[in-house]
This record gives sequence, structure tokens and C-alpha cells, in this order.
Amino acid sequence: MLKVIINYQIILLIILLNCQTSWSDDNPPEYDLWLSNMTTSGESICVQVEDAHTSDSYYTRRDSVYYDGARSFWQIADYLTGDSDVSRWVHCAEYADDNYVFYLEARLDAETYNVPGYWRFPHGLYLSWLKSGDPIYITHLKRLRDRNPFYDPAAFGGAPTWYYQKYSREVAYSIQTHIWAQKAGVSPNNTALNTLVDMALNHLDEWHTGNFGDPDASQHFRQSFMVGLTMAALIEYYDEISQDARIPTAIQTAIDDLWLQMWVPDASNPGLGQSYPQFTPGYGSFWNWADWTGTEYDIDETHWASSPNVAPDLNNLISPAYAWIFKNTGLFEYRDKGDLIFAGGVKNAWLGYPKNFNQNYRWSFDYIKFRREGDAIHQRPPTPEIKSITIQ
Repeated sequence: MLKVIINYQIILLIILLNCQTSWSDDNPPEYDLWLSNMTTSGESICVQVEDAHTSDSYYTRRDSVYYDGARSFWQIADYLTGDSDVSRWVHCAEYADDNYVFYLEARLDAETYNVPGYWRFPHGLYLSWLKSGDPIYITHLKRLRDRNPFYDPAAFGGAPTWYYQKYSREVAYSIQTHIWAQKAGVSPNNTALNTLVDMALNHLDEWHTGNFGDPDASQHFRQSFMVGLTMAALIEYYDEISQDARIPTAIQTAIDDLWLQMWVPDASNPGLGQSYPQFTPGYGSFWNWADWTGTEYDIDETHWASSPNVAPDLNNLISPAYAWIFKNTGLFEYRDKGDLIFAGGVKNAWLGYPKNFNQNYRWSFDYIKFRREGDAIHQRPPTPEIKSITIQ
């Protein structure tokens, strides 16, 4: 007879303590590294933004701020205010926003403001308006919201194809542009915004159920970070505009699915014949891509031929959703999972280009914020008595 002692409540805690980190309960694991990377890598990225600022090419200036460089730098300045001189980060934010506005103005002249849906970054514009009061930022927020493509579904006969998950990023960014234009005082278009929210919720439902509306079966897939972008937009809508009761349930379902179906605890050795020695062992990430077979998801472990098929760079486009659900439910399992996701992103992300840096810092400040807000209102329940199970 074999006696096995099992304590399900502390499995995640054991994993956390095995992380190679100076973790404390006040901050997530790898918090100190997140802070130091913010300034050391942030300085390198700022230099790239400054160099691009001298260019007459709107492509060069645009690429220097992909994933919203102004948002990242304004958040750094705000986060460090009171602890250090933040004038450098204010300068970086102003140059980043200037580069983005240069791009927007070029698109206005060249193609009547035809800014692709995945290049719509309202947060930096909103923060620049908040800091300066310059109406040019409101002008561009309104243009981003109200100009083709991906702005008002009614202008496209209800845009039925936008309900397909392949347009999830464009819809998510359109939601965010509506939100932050409205927060800056632009008169709201609630009909359009509510329809876009319905679309985003449908994207989450497609990923969860496998009931994809697109007749093209090659579009029946899930990308982990795209789920993160959609969750970010819906969380902002819930927190800033309207507490739609559908959203917390949909977010919780989505993060449960990601953890169950896409998470790997060691990005350096994720399995399925893949090995990535460039990643520090013991830190997790999500598989990039999974195809729907008709009954279940199949991990496409070789989807990207020239890059890893797990993506620590993208962890922190996802982790804040776990902290938000923790804050709203008091369930510490989401805080613990979020800590593992956050730590894996901080430890193994590559931050050498603006795109990668901004992917890591555009939303991770909210991971810290949501986690602290949750800690302020919830107490971790005591560890239950260890149960023994007798196996014969």
C-alpha cells in the first residue's frame, strides 16, 4: 500500500518559490528586474526613438514607436515620479509621440488618414494631451476613431466579417481608440462602441468554443497574445466606460483556457520536440499558436520557422488579465498564475527593439496596479490542512 500526501493549494506556491528570484509577497517575482530593465533597456530604446526623430521617413519614425512608445515612456515617467528625476523619460515620451504624430500626419496627406487597424495607438496620444493640453492630440484621437478602416461597423453594413477572430486586434484597438477619445472629451459614438464590444466578446467566444464563423478553416486558430489584446480592450471598456456583466465572465474563461491549453512552465524546454537554450530554465510562457481541428486545439509548435514558438516577449500582454480577475474575484490562484506569467516575461523577454520593449511595458504597469488593488481588498485564505489519500 502506497500513501501519497497531496496539497493542491500549495502547488503553485511551490513553483513560485522554485523560481530563481528574490520574490516577496509585496511585489511579484522578478519585480526588481522589471524595474531595472525599464530604465536600462528603456534608455537604449529612447536613443533609437531620438535617432528616428531626425528622419524624414514616416516609416522610420513609425517603426520606432510600434506598440505605442509614448504610452510606455509616459508610464515610466509617472511610475518613477518622486523616486528619481524623470525629465529624461518625459523627453522620451515627447519624442515618441512626435514620431507617431509625424506618421499620422503623413498618412493624412498621402491617403486621407488611412491608418491600418493594427497601427492605432490611442493611449500615448491621450497621455500626451493630458500632460500638455495641446488640442492636436484630441484631433488625432478623433481622426483615429472616425476614419477608415475599422472605425464604425455601421459604415460597412454592420461589418459582419469583423466578428471573425482574424480581426480581433483591429477591433480591440478600435475599442480602445473610442474609449480614450471619449475620455479626452470627444463626443462618444456609443452605438459603434457597443457593437465593437459585442464583436470582441464574440472573438473570445470563438476561441473558447471553437465555433468559428469564418468559412475559411485556415482562420480557425488562436494566438495567445491576440487573446491578451482583446482582453485588454474589454477590461478598459469595463473599467472606464460601462461595467458590462458579460466581460468578467468572458475574461475569466479566456484566461482559464490559456492556462490549460497554451501555458508551458518552462519556455526553454516546452516539449513537442522544441528546445530553446536562449531562455533561462524554470520560467514559463505561452505557445504562440494553436489550430482548431474541429474538436480541440492542436499546438502548432513549428508555426514560426525562424523564431521560437513560445513567446516570453508577449507574456505581459496577457498577465494583467490574471491580476484583474484576482482583483475582481479574490481568487488567489489567478494572482499566483499571473506572477508566473509576469516573471517569465520579465526574465526571458528580449528588449532590444522598440516593438519588443513596448510589448513588455505598454500594459505591465497595470499588472502591478491590479495586483496591488487586489491585495488591498483581499486576504489569502489560510493554507488548508494537508489531506492524505490512500492508494491501494
